[in-house]
Amino acid sequence: MRTLLLTFVMLFACGPALAQPWVMNDSKHATEIGFFQDWFHRELEPSIYSDTRWSTMSVSLNYNATDWLNLGFTGGRGEFEHEDFANSNFERYMVGASLGVRAYERGMWSLSVSGRYLDTFDLDQYSDQQHKRMRTLSGAVNVVRRLDRLGTGTAVWAGPAVSDDLVQSYPYDSLEAVASTDGLGFGVDVGARILLGGWVSIYGYASYIDQLQGGIGLSLHAGKGSL
Repeated sequence: MRTLLLTFVMLFACGPALAQPWVMNDSKHATEIGFFQDWFHRELEPSIYSDTRWSTMSVSLNYNATDWLNLGFTGGRGEFEHEDFANSNFERYMVGASLGVRAYERGMWSLSVSGRYLDTFDLDQYSDQQHKRMRTLSGAVNVVRRLDRLGTGTAVWAGPAVSDDLVQSYPYDSLEAVASTDGLGFGVDVGARILLGGWVSIYGYASYIDQLQGGIGLSLHAGKGSL
């Protein structure tokens, strides 16, 4: 079963910016819910914006289905303005899912494979109707090192990452999109998580694919060692 899922995740990852770090070594049924802020920056042409940057703020649910399989779900809603579209006011909707497999573990070290799908929609509320969409597929293979002496569940990780980003614009409420070229890129992924008191997780992570990207997160944790 683990071999089949690992194969699936690796296929998913190799088809695909930054993956939220569902690569930790929690036990079965460990659950987290929290807020994450992600920043994306890619070199895509033609660029819908003067510089292809976007960010998302989301609520995320993270669940360890087994000791080695992790599932994540993400969603969010907000308002967004951009100086390149002064006559537009966007409502931003975001939905995504992630999958992580701890493929190998020995002592304080482990190897994790993760993949993530994320769709972000900007719906223009003004008359110009300049709707936008940003689709991200990402994957990473990370070496994870536990640092239990710094606190329960503390870990750092690093490894290669792959990203496939697509940015689309739907001018004047059109059903035909103006899309960026293929956004496939390769880079590196690093990050850290600190689990405080067994019930609060703090995340920080970054990747470099064309440009520097990153994110932070804060989650409530329920699992082994929690209050």
